[in-house]
Amino acid sequence: MRVLTYNIHKGIGGLDRKYEIDRTIDILSHFSADVILLQEVDHGAKRSRFHRQSELIARRLGFDHLAVGLNHRLLRGGAYGNVTLSRWPIEESFNFDISLPVKKKRGALYTRLLLPGGRTVHVCNVHLGLAHFERVIQVRKILALLEDLVAQGSDPTIIAGDSNDWRGKLCARLLEPNGYLEAATALSGKRVNTFPAYAPMFPLDRIYFRNIEPKRMIREFHTALPNASDHLPLVVEFVTNASRHPLDGTASPPPRKGTPAR
Repeated sequence: MRVLTYNIHKGIGGLDRKYEIDRTIDILSHFSADVILLQEVDHGAKRSRFHRQSELIARRLGFDHLAVGLNHRLLRGGAYGNVTLSRWPIEESFNFDISLPVKKKRGALYTRLLLPGGRTVHVCNVHLGLAHFERVIQVRKILALLEDLVAQGSDPTIIAGDSNDWRGKLCARLLEPNGYLEAATALSGKRVNTFPAYAPMFPLDRIYFRNIEPKRMIREFHTALPNASDHLPLVVEFVTNASRHPLDGTASPPPRKGTPAR
């Protein structure tokens, strides 16, 4: 199972400031992930030509299963937030408000995926706050939510997204005591810098996991990477019993797709 997390910056280049969503889609197509977690995805905003980016990206990539969590309303109309795309059915999705008073609206987009063979994987797509104290409170909320939602404590669980945790304090303080490890560090012994895209210096984007085995990181170059967003994508493959395509005769019924938060 290949998991990709990417803050797409609304499809606006980090250097040239141009809106070119085709660059974003080309990058996502190149990495061919099974589960895609996107942050800063626009929905009906003037700056992105009023595109419903979640639907546009899903259609272009051929994903039938998506969940959308719109967290921040724009003064000039439209909104943006997190989007999760999956090759496999999304059995359930919720967008939880993890905002703090007087801070920008933030959400944690939870999805429960049904893989071939009936295996369940829980995924939480996050974009945490800029202040350390804000992130600590948000992660505590997320962990509490997952404890309520993950009925079987042994189920594979992934928390991923734009952590804004450039010092890497969240894992040791909060996530490791709850059984989570950070994928890049577990695989390579060091964090992977993803920001800014044109000269990465900070490991803002993370994939944390529990009860699932990471296999490898995918580090490949694409010509659009330095300028499609202000972040780089982070891609990790996990060991599962699932194949890329639904098994013959085991197709699940259509899932209840996530809907934009209202």
